[in-house]
Amino acid sequence: MRIFQSAHRLVLSNGSINFVRAASSQAQVFGSVTDDAATEARPYKEIPRPSKFEFVRAFLPGGEFHGVSIVDYSTTMRNRYGDLFIMPGMFGRQDLIASFSTKDIEMVFRNEGAWPQRDVFPSITYYRTHIRKDFYEGNLGIVNSQAEAWSKLRTALNPIFMQPKGLKVYYEPLSNINDLFIER
Repeated sequence: MRIFQSAHRLVLSNGSINFVRAASSQAQVFGSVTDDAATEARPYKEIPRPSKFEFVRAFLPGGEFHGVSIVDYSTTMRNRYGDLFIMPGMFGRQDLIASFSTKDIEMVFRNEGAWPQRDVFPSITYYRTHIRKDFYEGNLGIVNSQAEAWSKLRTALNPIFMQPKGLKVYYEPLSNINDLFIER
């Protein structure tokens, strides 16, 4: 992840399972990190990880993780590598850091800057910019927007979705969809 690659520091501590999907390349390199956190930090290259070959082989038929649930996969990886490990990036993708520490995740999100640069869903971006550009008119949405575009969209949506009355309109239709999904 870019924040760890640029800062080359991270803090190790225990916590529940969480995956750090991505972080900002515009990080304020741990501006609010405590002295304890800085002394416990390790270089990025020391974070344990399987090799790319081991990682791919494990998901192929006959591999250790073929057909295994994400919970079983996460538990095995945590037992093998500890509370913080790297899933190697392949096919042009960056490494993904998995953390089981809520403190690490909080630190990433508090220090990533005003305009975070996070991993997106390339298929959605392609669809919205090439296939249905007439419908989306350049708006990638809150999940796929980056940097200043994300900030503008988030600023516009926050007043609406951070208020219970703003969500009330969507509660019943989404609840019905959830119920149908559960029934299936």
